[in-house]
Amino acid sequence: MGYLKLDTLWHNYSKSLAGSNTAAATCFLYNGNYDIIELILLKGGRGVMIDKILGLASASMSMSEEVWFRHANPWSGLTRFATYPFVVLAFWSRAWIGIWFLIPVAIVFIWAWLNPRIFPKPKSTKNWMSKGVFGEKIFTERKKTKTQVPSHHVTVANITIMLTTIGAAILIYGLVVLEIWPTVAGAAIAFLGKVWYVDRMVWLYEDMKHIPEYKGWLY
Repeated sequence: MGYLKLDTLWHNYSKSLAGSNTAAATCFLYNGNYDIIELILLKGGRGVMIDKILGLASASMSMSEEVWFRHANPWSGLTRFATYPFVVLAFWSRAWIGIWFLIPVAIVFIWAWLNPRIFPKPKSTKNWMSKGVFGEKIFTERKKTKTQVPSHHVTVANITIMLTTIGAAILIYGLVVLEIWPTVAGAAIAFLGKVWYVDRMVWLYEDMKHIPEYKGWLY
């Protein structure tokens, strides 16, 4: 499964931090199923992103057929959206609790991994969230399954991904410098991009549900 990666986004910025012993390296990883913002803050050192670690992170987020259908439970998607503010608060908490901020960060990412796995399969999939998950499944697996997805859906999906990436970059900047306005603005843009992406996936599924395999997902 492919991913878009912007490594060491703040490498040059970190060098320019005057009178600070904090350097930062950031990465926005989009693997088709999840948005992960990983921010490493190291005292007196350089932020380092290791490709092997990112590869393991991406692999750990991959989903089986069983997990996909559990994730189609509307409660999975809705609680996942509700997690976004807690991601921001977890990173911001370093201003209050120092290095111990890693504990809430770990809790948030453990929840992100558990979220699509702990809910049962939905009793009905005739809802916006379930259709969004099904559309995302079709979209992210289109190369593996050799599925022809209408080009206009691919174009708009890529735009929403870029919007989310831009928002994430602004958000990360706000979290690095602990400035409220870029943090809030970045989080809002990233969230808007994600909601738009899911909404587009609903449209994609509606356009392709005539295919027997996909039609069987709707009940």
